[in-house]
Formats: sequence, structure tokens, C-alpha cells
Amino acid sequence: MTRGADSASGDTPAGGEARGPARTALPTPGPLEAARKWTGQHAWVWAVLAAIALWLSAGLISGSVSLRLLAVNASLATFLGLAGVAQMTVIASGDGSFDLSLPYVITFSAVISAGVAASTPTGELISLLVAPLTGIGIGCVTGLLTVWLRMPAMIASLAVGYAVYTGVLVLGSQQSSTASATLGAFIKRQVGGFSVLLACGIAVAVAVAIALTRTNYGRRLHAMGQNRTAAYLSGIRVRRMVLYNFALSGLLAGIVGTLLAAYNDGAFQNMGNTYLLASVAAVVIGGVPVTGGRSSVPAAMVGALVMTLLITILEMSPMGAGYRYILEGLCMILIVVVAQVARRRNR
Repeated sequence: MTRGADSASGDTPAGGEARGPARTALPTPGPLEAARKWTGQHAWVWAVLAAIALWLSAGLISGSVSLRLLAVNASLATFLGLAGVAQMTVIASGDGSFDLSLPYVITFSAVISAGVAASTPTGELISLLVAPLTGIGIGCVTGLLTVWLRMPAMIASLAVGYAVYTGVLVLGSQQSSTASATLGAFIKRQVGGFSVLLACGIAVAVAVAIALTRTNYGRRLHAMGQNRTAAYLSGIRVRRMVLYNFALSGLLAGIVGTLLAAYNDGAFQNMGNTYLLASVAAVVIGGVPVTGGRSSVPAAMVGALVMTLLITILEMSPMGAGYRYILEGLCMILIVVVAQVARRRNR
């Protein structure tokens, strides 16, 4: 073939130098488009914005917008935040799993902590270990029922919860309900305007976040939550992971129970009842899907803060309790809907 033919065919330019096909530069997304995409991938941003809006609203109602108001609510949200993280670890495992024993384990751990603290001179120190270990044991029982008997997680955890609540009724009538005064004074101490309780909650949350994002356990948990069959075929021991998840949930419930008993200077029946649906709501408000396969400790903690601030605002209003519950539910629905719509629009 002649050079003229080569040039005519377009394979080689007239100068004899070969060139590749022309490339079209992709348009660079603008700042607004990049922000929309980022918020769509991080739904917890809406929970943060909701928390800021509720904080400002509470400040306007009380007549003063201050960091102290935010610090107090953040401290109170510590209990719900850790309960939400506990619930989230089970939800992230997929298969429609929820830990319905969570409120009962919290109450039982609080009773155990108070009883051990009042039993011996060194009971206050021992209670810091006994209650969380008790929670781990209860979580393992739930996990074994789910794995060995193939019971749905909700049924197994609810059955274990009822059994645990029986223990609450028995122990509550036989031992002291006064918690550790030393631990109570310690977690209520203020440092720079923030309580030690909040610092303890953040420390536990950071440890769990590291476990979920930086370890093989976290990677296997998320893989199992997305597709348990595929996770099993890839070599992940799904049954063992289910056991680990419930054990971690029990550990966190035991920590919450210990802190609750110390903060309230004692334990009482039904102490953990409010954390059943509230823990799930904190996870959902934070933007974590209940379908499993994903988790975010900061999202669950922020979701708990949103709920706490919302309750604070509603308690400031003169409306009745029934109306407050209705308005609380509507506000939570609104926050979740806004986050879901934003995520879908930016996919």
C-alpha cells in the first residue's frame, strides 16, 4: 500500500507520525454537584444538620443558645448512642436481624452492677467487669440459639430477653439497688464543660468504630450483611460471625447498664425499656440502612443526639404527652424521608 493510501485511510498522518484516537475530556463536576454527590453517599450529614437545627431551636425556646445545652444533651445521648451502636452491629449482619433482648440486658446489667457494687468493699471495681461480661454471656446464648436451632434472630433474642427479665424480677427483690457512688461521681464530673460520661461513651464508640472499619471482623460483617450465601462461599464462617455480633451487642448493653446504674445512683425495673425502639430509630435517623451490609458508628451516635434534642424540645412545650409522642414520631419520619430522598437523587 502506498503512502498516499495510508494518508487517505487516516491510519498515519501526512508527516508519517502515528497518532491515537482523539480523546474527549470529561467535564469536571462543579462544587455544588460534588457536594450533592457527597451528601448522597453520606446520609448521616442530614442527621448532623437536624441536630444543629434542633440545638438552635432548643436554645431559642429556652432563651439562650449555648454550648452547655448541647453538652448536656450530648451526655444524655451517650446511653442511647451506645445502645444504637449495639443494635447496629446486629442489623449490619443482614438477614433482617434485630436484637430485641437489648433493653432487658441493659436492665439486668444495671441490676447486676448495683448488686455487686454493694456486696463487697471492692464491689465497685468488680462491677465494672461483671456486668459487661454478663452481657457478653447473654449475647452468646442468643447467638447459639440463632446458629444451632436456626431460630430467627428476632425470635431468639426476644425469648432470651424474657428469660433475662425474669432474672431482673428475682434479683431486684433480693439485693440492693444502690449503684457505685464512686463511679457515679466520676462519670458526672465536668471537664471543660463536658461530662466524663460523654468522654467514656466516645471512647467506647471509637473502639467499636475501629473494629468495624479496620479489622477483618468488620470486613466480614459487612460482607455477610450484603449476602450471607456469598459470604459463606467465600470462606467466611457465618455462624461464628453471628455469635460474635450478639456477643458484641451484649457487651455494649452491659456497658450501658453499668453507666445507667451509676448515673441514676441505682437500678430499677424497666430501666432499659425505652432503648428497644429508640436504638433502632437512632440507627435509622443516622442514615444506616436496616437491610444490613453497612454500618457507621458516628451516624448512630448522631442519630441518638437528634432524638435526645428532639425530646428536650418537646418537653419544653406545654402540649400533653400524647401529642408529644405524635410530634416526635412525625419529626423522625421527616428526617428519615429527607435523607432517603437526597440519597436517591444523588445516586
